[in-house]
Amino acid sequence: MNEALLTVERLTKYFPIKGGFLRRTVGHIRAVEGISFTLREGETFGIVGESGSGKSTLGRTIIRLYDPTSGAIRFRGTDIGRLPPKALRPYRKHIQMIFQDPYASLNPRMTIGALIEEPLRIHTQLSPKERREEVRRLLSVVGLSPDAHTRYPHEFSGGQRQRIGIARALSIRPSLIIADEPVSALDVSIQSQIINLMMDLQQAFHLSYIFIAHDLSVVKHISDRIGVMYLGHMVEIAGKRELFRRPLHPYTEALLSAVPVPEPKARRERIILRGDIPNAANPPQGCVFHTRCPKAMDVCREVKPELAEVAPGHWTACHLHTVSTKDMVSC
Repeated sequence: MNEALLTVERLTKYFPIKGGFLRRTVGHIRAVEGISFTLREGETFGIVGESGSGKSTLGRTIIRLYDPTSGAIRFRGTDIGRLPPKALRPYRKHIQMIFQDPYASLNPRMTIGALIEEPLRIHTQLSPKERREEVRRLLSVVGLSPDAHTRYPHEFSGGQRQRIGIARALSIRPSLIIADEPVSALDVSIQSQIINLMMDLQQAFHLSYIFIAHDLSVVKHISDRIGVMYLGHMVEIAGKRELFRRPLHPYTEALLSAVPVPEPKARRERIILRGDIPNAANPPQGCVFHTRCPKAMDVCREVKPELAEVAPGHWTACHLHTVSTKDMVSC
């Protein structure tokens, strides 16, 4: 088994809510709450959940675009979660990010060559000529003409811009790429091309991915393991085949029931969740999903379940599958 590349331990990110004349902190938005998981070398870990579940915030906190409120982010054994900017800089080149919107993530005033060359200028000792040659090579690797380096972002389609973003992320040979919904803004016909490109590049460059998306079929295609998030919490983690074959958390069951299946006999009974996702500034007591859960028990309203391994490699945070719940119910 491959060694752990990244270990996230009880990671939490709160955003302050300011109010009053003096703009004092009157509360917090609990965007990420106690997340833990491990990513192995060469693995793709998919993260799914509906809008507002904290997926993007988790990715941006791991890469330190946001400073964590608490918890640890261990990259090859070093906790980068608390490093000051100067000490963090050497680790920046090992973790890169592909953003959701290819139209907003590229500076419209810079040529494609300058955009891709910028990380090389900051993190490598290559000469200007060597940087230009590397830019042309990277453009070819992601399926674009090497001569595209002289053009500007507005001259490219959305799919081509996302290829440019991928080339920029690859430029300094990272070990880990966090892809934040990299295909959700693209046409369906282009999505498969970008996904297949990322899978090919993973093999060629020995990459590990954290792949964030809301489309379960896309995540199933590219991921080795999948984590399911709800209201800032990780509620289930399992291998992709195990998760789709035997989901344990009621929220995961509801998500999978909404996935279109071409074979009528293989379709799941649709589970309709009532109500909206609660306010992250005032999450419910106990299990955060109990307000919408069709299987909620009294203990769910009072006791917060911890993420526990209930089968080999299969983790869930649900009282239905923990020994402690059976003891509580029998009491």
